[in-house]
Amino acid sequence: MDEKKEIFTVGFAQKSAEDLIKTLKSNNITKILDIRLSPNSQQAGYAKQDTLEYILRLNDIKYEHNALLAPTKGILEHYRKEGDWEKYEKNFNLLLEHRKSNLKINLDDKENGRICLLCTEPEHSKCHRKLVAEYLAKQLKNVTIIHI
Repeated sequence: MDEKKEIFTVGFAQKSAEDLIKTLKSNNITKILDIRLSPNSQQAGYAKQDTLEYILRLNDIKYEHNALLAPTKGILEHYRKEGDWEKYEKNFNLLLEHRKSNLKINLDDKENGRICLLCTEPEHSKCHRKLVAEYLAKQLKNVTIIHI
């Protein structure tokens, strides 16, 4: 029988660096997969890519940015303007399907350890990290999604 796998998600908005690290550590996260479109724009303090990567490394957590798991600028701008989550969800899922052949996420790779998808939004319910986790769970089978 296949071993049950877990994929975690977290948003850093409204969290201090200390709170984020405590959350990751308490869930034994060993790798962050940053799925933001622009990990260096409009971010203050610890959330900028280089700073975040450094803080994670100090805490023995690997960092990787994967723009293929981020929405396009157009999809994101349309959602921000219109606020239509259902349309955003449909468009983003179509984008993931289009990118499917280039998406290489292996939860069985022991080097990856416990992976957590990272994005900005404090709540997962209307964040693309939830959609990415659901997409990966369908593709990889036998995956439990845990939003932390």
